[in-house]
Amino acid sequence: MSQSARIQASLIAVWINASKRPRSSSCESWLARRRMSQGRPAEALLRAGQALALQPEDPDALYNLGAFRFALGDAVGAEAAWGLLPQRSGALRGLAGIRQDQNRPGEAAALYARAITVSGRRDLEALLGLGALLATQGNPEAALPLFTEVLDRHGGH
Repeated sequence: MSQSARIQASLIAVWINASKRPRSSSCESWLARRRMSQGRPAEALLRAGQALALQPEDPDALYNLGAFRFALGDAVGAEAAWGLLPQRSGALRGLAGIRQDQNRPGEAAALYARAITVSGRRDLEALLGLGALLATQGNPEAALPLFTEVLDRHGGH
């Protein structure tokens, strides 16, 4: 057997062993994000479900599940997943977007504000989201400091 054939056989053996081993929740979450980025949403949802089957309270898996469902037009499913993550700014920001789509600006503003708080003001998207919401609701004076903060923190670029 040539060296190339031995290497190929070794790689196949490693792949077969790896495929038999149960995966971790974080591995399934990574695969779910990868499938979504490849434009394979059904497989992404399946992987997110597998991650949750391995670890039902995995915040990454729950967040991914919400994001995939929202991307597929299932706001109710996204809301159910993200609602289980009250301390994750991305989930709160997602819920705020849903509230905006439902024309519930007061609730959206409260969710953006909570996302800003739980992130220690590091979630620039939440700052922008709240600023945009305030500006479109006729309160540009309240929006301006949020936009300024984002520009200052982003280096003015």
